[in-house]
Amino acid sequence: MWISNLVRLRFLKLSYNKFDGHIPTNITDLSQLYHLNLAANSLSGVIPWQLSNLEAMTKRKSMLRKLPNNYSRGVDRYLSRFKHMVGELSVTTKRQDLKYQGFALLGIVTIDLSSNYLTESLDLSENKLSGEIPSSISKLTYLSTLNLSYNNLIGRIPSGGQLDTLYNNNPSMYDGNAGLCGDILKKKCPGNDASNDYGSYKDHYELLYLRFGLVIGFVLGLWVVFLTLLFKKSWRIAYFRLFDKIMY
Repeated sequence: MWISNLVRLRFLKLSYNKFDGHIPTNITDLSQLYHLNLAANSLSGVIPWQLSNLEAMTKRKSMLRKLPNNYSRGVDRYLSRFKHMVGELSVTTKRQDLKYQGFALLGIVTIDLSSNYLTESLDLSENKLSGEIPSSISKLTYLSTLNLSYNNLIGRIPSGGQLDTLYNNNPSMYDGNAGLCGDILKKKCPGNDASNDYGSYKDHYELLYLRFGLVIGFVLGLWVVFLTLLFKKSWRIAYFRLFDKIMY
């Protein structure tokens, strides 16, 4: 519980321990924290909403952009001089293990809570998100709540996985997105609904069957003529006489 007293703490890495229980909310008092790693423990319960108090993470990039080049080079030399004190920080992000040291440490902004027993929720409502909902979101299996309402999302809503259950628990999760469509909203997608897909599928194969039938009929017709001429001498003579008259 004393960790909240370290008000100047920038990096907190406690992964691969045997910590259990809830995430203590006093961690969120560390307003200057840039990197929080609690992965691979036995933490449970809900993710505290107080994580939004980690204000340095939201302001970090804008602060770095304002630093003059000579200042950043000076900080880099400073950190390099005391490299044995600063050390090196390894960060796993997007399934890649990255290592940072020197001035690069100031650019890290990450939270890693993976491999625990946490109850997850994802609330992206009332942002300005646009485009389609990525189909990969249907592969999230640990979500207890999902809210995408009041954005500018368009297109077909992905189905399958846990999404249908989440919608049954919260039917307003897609509200305020006039461009969304799909079976779950009972709103057909223009030019791309199931009936149109079936109709185009049916028309395509009917055309293939017609072409296939014409080719088979033509081949069989030719074989009938050839076989008739081969085994009927009188027809063969008549055919060649007719051919001679046409040619001459």
